[in-house]
Amino acid sequence: MENVMELAQGWRFLRADAFPMAAAIEKHRDRANRSPVDRDYDDRAFETVAVPHTFNDADLFSVPIEDGGSGQKRTAAFYRRALSIPPAQRGKRVILSFESIRQTCYLYVNGQLAGYTEMGVGPFGFDITPYLRADGENVLAIATDNTSTRNIPFCIAETPNAPDAVPGSYLQSQDEKVAERAEGVGFSWNCNDFNPTLGGLTQPVRVHFKGDVHLTLPLYANLRTKGAYLYADAFNFEAHAARVHVEAEVQNHTETDARCRVACRLEDAEGRAVASFASEDVLIPAGKDAHTLPPLSIVPKDAYVFDAEKQKYVPHAQESAFPEIASAPGTGTVAFSQRISGIAFWEPAQPALYLARLTLYVNGEEADTEEIVTGFREARYDKNKGLLINGHPVFLRGYAQRATNEWAASGIAPQWMHDFDAALIRESNANHIRFMHVAALILMGAQLEIKGNTVICRGVAKLHG
Repeated sequence: MENVMELAQGWRFLRADAFPMAAAIEKHRDRANRSPVDRDYDDRAFETVAVPHTFNDADLFSVPIEDGGSGQKRTAAFYRRALSIPPAQRGKRVILSFESIRQTCYLYVNGQLAGYTEMGVGPFGFDITPYLRADGENVLAIATDNTSTRNIPFCIAETPNAPDAVPGSYLQSQDEKVAERAEGVGFSWNCNDFNPTLGGLTQPVRVHFKGDVHLTLPLYANLRTKGAYLYADAFNFEAHAARVHVEAEVQNHTETDARCRVACRLEDAEGRAVASFASEDVLIPAGKDAHTLPPLSIVPKDAYVFDAEKQKYVPHAQESAFPEIASAPGTGTVAFSQRISGIAFWEPAQPALYLARLTLYVNGEEADTEEIVTGFREARYDKNKGLLINGHPVFLRGYAQRATNEWAASGIAPQWMHDFDAALIRESNANHIRFMHVAALILMGAQLEIKGNTVICRGVAKLHG
């Protein structure tokens, strides 16, 4: 789409061969004593790489790998890249999205910390608009590490969301005990036998250009937005008909309410229009915090309390004190539906997919577009008949695959490798993949209904990444 730019080329990379992050930064200061995340840092000694990229491109071939991660280089690393805003996109909001990273991302824009995440393989994004120079060259700098639990002295832990907590300074003890003041809470699934500890920007990085009123992205971390999704119900399998629902989240960064309408054009695999329908006008409230800086972290501010005796932040004793998941300021949902005939329902023997092109109109003017590739089906489990998809019994035969599907040299598996895997799976008479530990497909808009001995799940498999 025109409002999305891939950041694949032009990255500069340095493997720090040091950890924790403070030690890596000190080791690689330049002659002017600038940090690798400073805007004017001299990075001429860095390697030029393309993203997706991993710095485990050699050791995975030369050393036997154990489940704990021995044989893989686990360290801090730095990436830097210039970013110039195209003239046609100047004045818009700029969102940087990552499909995932292993394990941390501390993002600096023109030398300022713009946000951080330490959760590993999930997707995330940052609104970097406040930190950009609209007419000149900007510098993105990412400090990351791939430290993981087991067979390593210590690894990264979660940074409390507090102004005086230094991101990357909290550690989890492993083979060695870390100082009590630095000891923090570790992460789930942060082990090589759950997800490979390949290091670097192993997944695509993109820039999204948005107006002040726009369709949100499905990135709760760190944007606190949910995106748009579709689901179907009221199925009639004989007539190939169902009611298709659209729920599109819109964010308003202006100081006045916005009158918004969303239209959906549904296309089949050949690009033919299957249906076009739209919502009524909906008022999206003005963002109360529209002109404040985006939050640096998604960790709840009250998840930690300061312990005066230990002189550090410790986890809150009562989880019930945590707030409910909050949406970003100025967000609202535009929901609408349409009964559609002639649908080819998704099922293992015929995985029919559709392209949903969503267009946002603000005060009558076209303002934004997003596209979703999806399929429609009804999945039911009956205790006597087993799994029913679109009313037909389906016996699942398949494999458990690591959802990250990362490889030596390339990091992410390129598309031809995904296609090759899928062909092998189909040739073995399999029809199912159980993604291990981190789901590659997320059920969005799913509705559960219990009827007697049957549990019905109506929803849509929404592709991420």
